[in-house]
Formats: sequence, structure tokens, C-alpha cells
Amino acid sequence: MSTQSAHEFLNMAHASLGLQDEIARLVGNGGSGYAALAELGLSHGFAFSAIDAMTALNESAELSEAELDSVIGAGGVLPVRRRTTPPVY
Repeated sequence: MSTQSAHEFLNMAHASLGLQDEIARLVGNGGSGYAALAELGLSHGFAFSAIDAMTALNESAELSEAELDSVIGAGGVLPVRRRTTPPVY
């Protein structure tokens, strides 16, 4: 069992909306959901533990430096926009 196998399963799941929905539903159950996710992975030929599933999901949720830059405006500073209409209270 390995985190690598869990990553491979999650990468394969990116191609299937139905599988993504099922993963989201399972993980929403907390700790027992990770065990169910490991069982789901095994049914698709990927052997990993509930801990591996949790680790892989947490790692895949982290953003790279490039992704962070794109989210925050590529320079670390968000552009300032002037308001063209008065605020609504």
C-alpha cells in the first residue's frame, strides 16, 4: 500500500465525473470515508490505505508556487480597481 498508488487512483479519477462525485461523497464522511475511498480504489485495481488516501487528497489540495501566483495576481499583489459607482448601503 502506498500514497503513490492513492495519487495514481486520484489522477485516474480526474477523467470520470461520476467517480469524482463518489469520492467527494465518501470523503465527506470524515475518517470512515477514507477507508471507503481505499476500498473504492482497490475495486479499480489500486491498493492503498485510508491514511494513504487522506495524505494523497491533502497533497493534491495544495497549490504550487505558480498556482498561488496566478491566484493572487502573479506578483503577490492584487490589482487595485477604482470604484466607478457609489457604494450601495
